[in-house]
Amino acid sequence: MGRKKKDQGKSTRIGIYFFVFILGVVLISLLFKGLLIVKNSKFQDDSRFNFLISNNKTNKIISFLPQNHSVSVLKVEGKVENINKLLEVPIDGEVRSSSLDLEKPVSSIVSDVFFGFKNIKTNFTVLDLFRIFLFTKTASPGNFTTKNVSANLDEAALDKISSLLFSDPKIADENLSVGIINATEEYGVGNRLARLISNISGNVVLVSTSPRQEDKSVILYSGRKTHTIERLGKLLGFEVMENKSQGLADVTIRIGKDYKNLSSF
Repeated sequence: MGRKKKDQGKSTRIGIYFFVFILGVVLISLLFKGLLIVKNSKFQDDSRFNFLISNNKTNKIISFLPQNHSVSVLKVEGKVENINKLLEVPIDGEVRSSSLDLEKPVSSIVSDVFFGFKNIKTNFTVLDLFRIFLFTKTASPGNFTTKNVSANLDEAALDKISSLLFSDPKIADENLSVGIINATEEYGVGNRLARLISNISGNVVLVSTSPRQEDKSVILYSGRKTHTIERLGKLLGFEVMENKSQGLADVTIRIGKDYKNLSSF
Protein backbone atom coordinates (compact mmCIF):
# COMPACT_ATOMS: atom_id res chain seq x y z
CA MET A 1 0.00 0.00 0.00
CA GLY A 2 2.81 2.39 1.00
CA ARG A 3 4.72 1.63 -2.19
CA LYS A 4 1.61 2.28 -4.27
CA LYS A 5 1.15 5.71 -2.67
CA LYS A 6 4.82 6.45 -3.21
CA ASP A 7 4.53 5.58 -6.92
CA GLN A 8 1.40 7.75 -7.23
CA GLY A 9 3.22 10.67 -5.58
CA LYS A 10 6.15 10.25 -7.94
CA SER A 11 3.81 10.23 -10.96
CA THR A 12 2.12 13.39 -9.67
CA ARG A 13 5.46 15.18 -9.31
CA ILE A 14 6.47 14.15 -12.84
CA GLY A 15 3.14 15.48 -14.13
CA ILE A 16 3.67 18.79 -12.32
CA TYR A 17 7.23 19.12 -13.62
CA PHE A 18 6.04 18.39 -17.17
CA PHE A 19 3.24 20.98 -16.86
CA VAL A 20 5.68 23.60 -15.53
CA PHE A 21 8.09 22.80 -18.39
CA ILE A 22 5.37 23.19 -21.04
CA LEU A 23 4.14 26.40 -19.40
CA GLY A 24 7.70 27.76 -19.38
CA VAL A 25 8.17 26.94 -23.08
CA VAL A 26 4.87 28.69 -23.93
CA LEU A 27 5.76 31.78 -21.88
CA ILE A 28 9.25 32.02 -23.40
CA SER A 29 7.75 31.62 -26.88
CA LEU A 30 5.24 34.41 -26.19
CA LEU A 31 8.02 36.61 -24.82
CA PHE A 32 10.14 36.13 -27.94
CA LYS A 33 7.14 36.82 -30.18
CA GLY A 34 6.41 40.00 -28.23
CA LEU A 35 10.02 41.17 -28.50
CA LEU A 36 9.99 40.41 -32.23
CA ILE A 37 6.81 42.45 -32.71
CA VAL A 38 8.34 45.40 -30.85
CA LYS A 39 11.60 45.08 -32.82
CA ASN A 40 9.76 45.01 -36.17
CA SER A 41 7.47 47.89 -35.24
CA LYS A 42 7.64 50.74 -37.76
CA PHE A 43 5.75 53.37 -35.78
CA GLN A 44 8.15 55.82 -34.14
CA ASP A 45 6.84 58.52 -31.83
CA ASP A 46 9.85 60.83 -32.20
CA SER A 47 9.38 61.91 -35.83
CA ARG A 48 6.78 62.24 -38.57
CA PHE A 49 5.25 58.93 -39.62
CA ASN A 50 3.66 58.40 -43.06
CA PHE A 51 1.73 55.43 -44.39
CA LEU A 52 -0.32 54.49 -47.43
CA ILE A 53 -3.89 53.18 -47.32
CA SER A 54 -5.26 51.84 -50.60
CA ASN A 55 -8.33 49.95 -51.80
CA ASN A 56 -6.79 49.52 -55.28
CA LYS A 57 -8.96 52.36 -56.61
CA THR A 58 -8.13 55.21 -54.26
CA ASN A 59 -4.86 56.01 -52.48
CA LYS A 60 -4.45 58.04 -49.32
CA ILE A 61 -1.23 59.01 -47.58
CA ILE A 62 -1.84 59.54 -43.87
CA SER A 63 0.80 61.33 -41.85
CA PHE A 64 1.18 61.67 -38.07
CA LEU A 65 3.23 64.38 -36.40
CA PRO A 66 3.69 63.34 -32.74
CA GLN A 67 5.07 66.73 -31.65
CA ASN A 68 1.64 68.39 -31.91
CA HIS A 69 -0.48 65.23 -32.33
CA SER A 70 -1.68 66.29 -35.78
CA VAL A 71 -2.87 64.18 -38.72
CA SER A 72 -2.37 65.11 -42.39
CA VAL A 73 -4.25 63.28 -45.14
CA LEU A 74 -3.44 63.44 -48.85
CA LYS A 75 -5.91 61.80 -51.23
CA VAL A 76 -4.47 61.06 -54.67
CA GLU A 77 -7.12 60.95 -57.39
CA GLY A 78 -6.54 59.11 -60.65
CA LYS A 79 -4.45 56.17 -61.76
CA VAL A 80 -1.08 55.93 -60.03
CA GLU A 81 1.67 53.67 -61.35
CA ASN A 82 4.14 54.34 -58.55
CA ILE A 83 3.04 56.55 -55.67
CA ASN A 84 6.57 56.76 -54.24
CA LYS A 85 7.95 58.31 -57.43
CA LEU A 86 4.85 60.45 -57.94
CA LEU A 87 4.99 62.20 -54.56
CA GLU A 88 8.60 61.59 -53.43
CA VAL A 89 7.72 61.47 -49.74
CA PRO A 90 8.86 58.75 -47.34
CA ILE A 91 6.26 56.02 -46.84
CA ASP A 92 6.95 54.02 -43.68
CA GLY A 93 4.36 51.32 -44.32
CA GLU A 94 1.18 50.45 -46.17
CA VAL A 95 -2.27 48.94 -45.74
CA ARG A 96 -4.16 47.48 -48.69
CA SER A 97 -7.65 46.01 -48.91
CA SER A 98 -10.24 46.17 -51.67
CA SER A 99 -13.00 46.22 -49.02
CA LEU A 100 -11.93 49.51 -47.41
CA ASP A 101 -14.19 52.53 -47.89
CA LEU A 102 -11.74 55.41 -48.18
CA GLU A 103 -14.50 58.02 -48.34
CA LYS A 104 -15.03 57.59 -44.60
CA PRO A 105 -13.28 59.83 -42.05
CA VAL A 106 -9.72 58.75 -41.29
CA SER A 107 -10.53 57.58 -37.76
CA SER A 108 -13.27 55.30 -39.15
CA ILE A 109 -10.96 53.92 -41.86
CA VAL A 110 -8.28 53.14 -39.26
CA SER A 111 -10.90 51.43 -37.07
CA ASP A 112 -11.92 49.25 -40.02
CA VAL A 113 -8.27 48.36 -40.55
CA PHE A 114 -7.60 47.55 -36.89
CA PHE A 115 -10.70 45.45 -36.32
CA GLY A 116 -10.53 43.81 -39.76
CA PHE A 117 -6.85 42.93 -39.46
CA LYS A 118 -7.22 39.44 -40.97
CA ASN A 119 -8.67 40.80 -44.22
CA ILE A 120 -5.94 43.30 -45.08
CA LYS A 121 -2.46 43.18 -46.56
CA THR A 122 0.08 45.18 -44.58
CA ASN A 123 3.71 45.28 -43.51
CA PHE A 124 2.71 46.67 -40.11
CA THR A 125 2.73 44.66 -36.90
CA VAL A 126 -0.34 44.36 -34.67
CA LEU A 127 1.39 46.81 -32.32
CA ASP A 128 1.77 49.32 -35.17
CA LEU A 129 -1.91 49.06 -36.06
CA PHE A 130 -2.94 49.52 -32.43
CA ARG A 131 -0.76 52.63 -32.07
CA ILE A 132 -2.10 54.03 -35.37
CA PHE A 133 -5.65 53.36 -34.13
CA LEU A 134 -4.90 55.05 -30.80
CA PHE A 135 -3.27 58.09 -32.45
CA THR A 136 -6.26 58.84 -34.69
CA LYS A 137 -8.75 58.31 -31.86
CA THR A 138 -6.94 60.73 -29.54
CA ALA A 139 -6.18 63.45 -32.11
CA SER A 140 -8.30 66.59 -31.82
CA PRO A 141 -10.71 67.19 -34.77
CA GLY A 142 -9.02 70.56 -35.28
CA ASN A 143 -5.67 68.83 -35.83
CA PHE A 144 -6.73 67.05 -39.03
CA THR A 145 -5.65 68.52 -42.40
CA THR A 146 -6.95 67.01 -45.64
CA LYS A 147 -5.90 67.75 -49.23
CA ASN A 148 -6.91 66.21 -52.56
CA VAL A 149 -4.55 66.13 -55.54
CA SER A 150 -4.74 64.76 -59.05
CA ALA A 151 -2.18 62.20 -60.17
CA ASN A 152 -1.73 64.38 -63.27
CA LEU A 153 -0.63 67.44 -61.29
CA ASP A 154 2.84 68.76 -62.17
CA GLU A 155 5.83 68.14 -59.88
CA ALA A 156 6.12 71.70 -58.60
CA ALA A 157 2.49 71.80 -57.49
CA LEU A 158 2.74 68.34 -55.90
CA ASP A 159 5.91 69.28 -54.04
CA LYS A 160 4.31 72.45 -52.69
CA ILE A 161 1.51 70.39 -51.14
CA SER A 162 3.82 67.58 -50.00
CA SER A 163 6.21 69.95 -48.22
CA LEU A 164 3.22 71.46 -46.42
CA LEU A 165 1.76 68.13 -45.28
CA PHE A 166 4.90 66.06 -44.70
CA SER A 167 7.44 68.55 -43.33
CA ASP A 168 9.61 67.40 -40.42
CA PRO A 169 10.09 70.20 -37.84
CA LYS A 170 13.21 68.55 -36.37
CA ILE A 171 14.91 68.41 -39.77
CA ALA A 172 13.90 72.03 -40.43
CA ASP A 173 15.30 73.15 -37.07
CA GLU A 174 18.63 71.37 -37.61
CA ASN A 175 18.87 72.86 -41.13
CA LEU A 176 21.84 70.70 -42.12
CA SER A 177 23.07 71.23 -45.67
CA VAL A 178 22.76 68.10 -47.81
CA GLY A 179 24.81 67.27 -50.89
CA ILE A 180 23.77 64.44 -53.23
CA ILE A 181 26.10 62.56 -55.58
CA ASN A 182 24.64 60.27 -58.23
CA ALA A 183 27.21 57.48 -58.61
CA THR A 184 24.99 55.33 -60.85
CA GLU A 185 24.50 55.29 -64.61
CA GLU A 186 20.81 56.11 -64.16
CA TYR A 187 19.84 59.66 -65.11
CA GLY A 188 17.73 61.71 -62.68
CA VAL A 189 18.26 59.62 -59.52
CA GLY A 190 19.94 62.48 -57.68
CA ASN A 191 17.13 64.90 -58.47
CA ARG A 192 14.49 62.39 -57.32
CA LEU A 193 16.25 62.02 -53.98
CA ALA A 194 16.59 65.80 -53.73
CA ARG A 195 12.81 66.11 -54.13
CA LEU A 196 12.19 63.62 -51.35
CA ILE A 197 14.61 65.29 -48.93
CA SER A 198 13.25 68.77 -49.73
CA ASN A 199 9.68 67.57 -49.15
CA ILE A 200 10.57 66.62 -45.56
CA SER A 201 12.23 70.00 -44.87
CA GLY A 202 15.77 68.99 -45.85
CA ASN A 203 18.17 71.68 -47.08
CA VAL A 204 19.59 70.28 -50.34
CA VAL A 205 22.40 72.55 -51.55
CA LEU A 206 24.06 70.42 -54.23
CA VAL A 207 23.15 67.64 -56.68
CA SER A 208 25.97 66.29 -58.83
CA THR A 209 26.96 63.28 -60.91
CA SER A 210 30.07 61.27 -60.13
CA PRO A 211 32.40 60.43 -63.04
CA ARG A 212 32.89 57.04 -61.42
CA GLN A 213 30.13 54.56 -60.63
CA GLU A 214 29.91 53.09 -57.14
CA ASP A 215 28.32 49.81 -56.06
CA LYS A 216 27.45 50.88 -52.53
CA SER A 217 25.23 53.73 -51.34
CA VAL A 218 26.34 55.63 -48.27
CA ILE A 219 25.48 58.65 -46.10
CA LEU A 220 28.51 60.61 -44.88
CA TYR A 221 28.27 63.14 -42.06
CA SER A 222 30.57 65.31 -39.96
CA GLY A 223 30.20 65.96 -36.25
CA ARG A 224 27.26 64.73 -34.21
CA LYS A 225 24.82 62.10 -35.48
CA THR A 226 21.62 64.15 -35.42
CA HIS A 227 17.94 63.43 -36.10
CA THR A 228 18.34 64.41 -39.77
CA ILE A 229 21.09 61.84 -40.31
CA GLU A 230 19.26 59.09 -38.43
CA ARG A 231 16.02 59.79 -40.30
CA LEU A 232 17.75 59.74 -43.70
CA GLY A 233 19.56 56.52 -42.80
CA LYS A 234 16.33 54.85 -41.79
CA LEU A 235 14.18 55.90 -44.73
CA LEU A 236 16.87 55.25 -47.37
CA GLY A 237 18.43 52.14 -45.86
CA PHE A 238 21.92 53.40 -46.74
CA GLU A 239 24.93 52.80 -44.51
CA VAL A 240 25.69 55.84 -42.34
CA MET A 241 29.36 56.70 -41.82
CA GLU A 242 31.26 59.55 -40.22
CA ASN A 243 33.20 61.61 -42.76
CA LYS A 244 36.73 62.25 -41.53
CA SER A 245 37.36 64.96 -44.13
CA GLN A 246 35.33 68.15 -44.40
CA GLY A 247 32.85 68.04 -47.29
CA LEU A 248 31.02 70.80 -49.13
CA ALA A 249 27.86 69.99 -47.13
CA ASP A 250 27.08 68.85 -43.58
CA VAL A 251 25.70 65.60 -45.01
CA THR A 252 26.78 63.93 -48.26
CA ILE A 253 24.65 61.17 -49.77
CA ARG A 254 26.35 59.04 -52.40
CA ILE A 255 23.87 56.96 -54.41
CA GLY A 256 25.34 53.65 -55.54
CA LYS A 257 24.03 50.88 -57.76
CA ASP A 258 22.52 49.07 -54.77
CA TYR A 259 20.02 51.86 -54.01
CA LYS A 260 17.14 50.04 -55.72
CA ASN A 261 17.48 47.17 -53.27
CA LEU A 262 17.47 49.54 -50.30
CA SER A 263 15.00 52.30 -51.04
CA SER A 264 11.94 53.09 -53.15
CA PHE A 265 12.46 56.79 -54.01
